[in-house]
Amino acid sequence: MKQPTRAQRIAGSIFGSAYGDAAGRPTEFIGKISTSESAIRRFDARLYEDLHGYKVTDDTMMMLAVGRAVLAQPRGGRFAALTWPGRMAAALRKEYIAWSQMDQAGRAPGGTCMQAIHGLAGQPRAPWQQHTVMRSKGCGANMRVQPIAFLSIPDDEAAGLAQLSAAMTHGHPTALAAADLTVRAIRLLASGAPLDESLIDELVRYARSQRTIYRRRWLGNLFNQRSEFSGRHPRHWIAAGWDQMINALENVRFGLAAWGGVGDPCEFTGDGWVAEEALATALLVSITFRDAPMEALTRAALTRGDSDSLACITGALLGAKHGVRVWRDAWRDRIEFSAELDQLGAGLVQLGSGR
Repeated sequence: MKQPTRAQRIAGSIFGSAYGDAAGRPTEFIGKISTSESAIRRFDARLYEDLHGYKVTDDTMMMLAVGRAVLAQPRGGRFAALTWPGRMAAALRKEYIAWSQMDQAGRAPGGTCMQAIHGLAGQPRAPWQQHTVMRSKGCGANMRVQPIAFLSIPDDEAAGLAQLSAAMTHGHPTALAAADLTVRAIRLLASGAPLDESLIDELVRYARSQRTIYRRRWLGNLFNQRSEFSGRHPRHWIAAGWDQMINALENVRFGLAAWGGVGDPCEFTGDGWVAEEALATALLVSITFRDAPMEALTRAALTRGDSDSLACITGALLGAKHGVRVWRDAWRDRIEFSAELDQLGAGLVQLGSGR
């Protein structure tokens, strides 16, 4: 089978995120959901028919906010100017505030995001580090990072930007590691890496290599916002986050051996309300149903957990792997914010071509 182009992978991941978000929106907060074969068939039929009204949640809206911040940067060549972290922090701050002021009715925005961004808006001259929620590692940290994965920049720069995008609201080290790893997973799949257990091997290797790397250029004095780390080396702080991510990835391995696609994947990798579980469960579903992306969206959405974010990340992973052709053509014009999603995809393609 012909491999998807870069443009198809970008569109597949961006739109796949939105489709998963819309698919999981009605089942979030319901709790335990039937995963019987008859329930799955009924859900599939509704998904094919109307994608549950094509309305998205804060997940897609914040992904678009990150995308706008990225596309607002100066064009031409690599982004790796010394001033880039500061410019990106300012752009993210602006876009996060703009998102928080949009109509959130029915979208269930995360409390951490709203609290942190309220601080960013209320004290515009204060450093962003003063307003992040340091103890939060919610999945809001990594359900929005997809645009970063498709920038034609070195992996090191992508890692720093991913961590910054999360840290401005979620200051827990696990949130930073999860955002970084989510970007890493999408980049690997978009470059042709197999969607199987070898992907988990690669992510674990990467996580271990990052355990003691504190990206001060991007994060500044973030770790010092936790008083118990004052005066200590930041590597002790960041290592705790990577260790939690490594444990979550090992749970994916266990799930791949034990789940088999029957029942709720959250039983093996967690409900996804926190960032490490969101990525782990999305990986478990994506690998198990790697050749059936539509069924993967169904299984991610039919969970007891944070179903919209789980399906959102699942859609991003499978879209990066297979390209936009795996999704229904009719959805593209009907999904909420379709024009903005198209613009984001086109902008990322242009950045990759150096234009």
